[in-house]
Amino acid sequence: AGASETPKENITALKARIEELEKAKKGADEQASNLKKKLEDAQGEASKKLKENITALQGQLTEMEEAKQKLEKANEQAKAQIKELQEKLKKAETESTEKVEKAQSEVQKHVKLETAMKKEQEVLKEQATSRPTHCGPVTLLLLGLVLLMMAVLLMLIIPPPTPVNAPPPLDPSGD
Repeated sequence: AGASETPKENITALKARIEELEKAKKGADEQASNLKKKLEDAQGEASKKLKENITALQGQLTEMEEAKQKLEKANEQAKAQIKELQEKLKKAETESTEKVEKAQSEVQKHVKLETAMKKEQEVLKEQATSRPTHCGPVTLLLLGLVLLMMAVLLMLIIPPPTPVNAPPPLDPSGD
């Protein structure tokens, strides 16, 4: 304010300046209120989005945990199946080995038997060539006796044929 102004003018000018400052303060208060409201809205929106994100992440975490449990269960089942298959394979290998050993044993027995039979054939050939081919009287007598015994056994085992027109056999009780 200049020196030529009167105190009344100074007071009027100061009142005008106070009104301007009050208007400016009122505008600043409104702006502050609006900014505060916008900040609260933004915080509320951010909080809401954060909660939604947390909920979504918790859902994903739950799904991941369930998937992990399923994978662990499948892994345990696979391990059990592998163990079972290994046991079956071991059992099959054991059985196969036992069968091979048994077959080898049978082959060895067969080879031994065949060798023994060949030796016996050779011995019999030697005996046949070294002995006379005719039978002695004792051998013929024994052979006849064996044939006679076989004939008697056959007669005892097989009943004689009955004629077609023959009367029925008598009842031993006499009726």
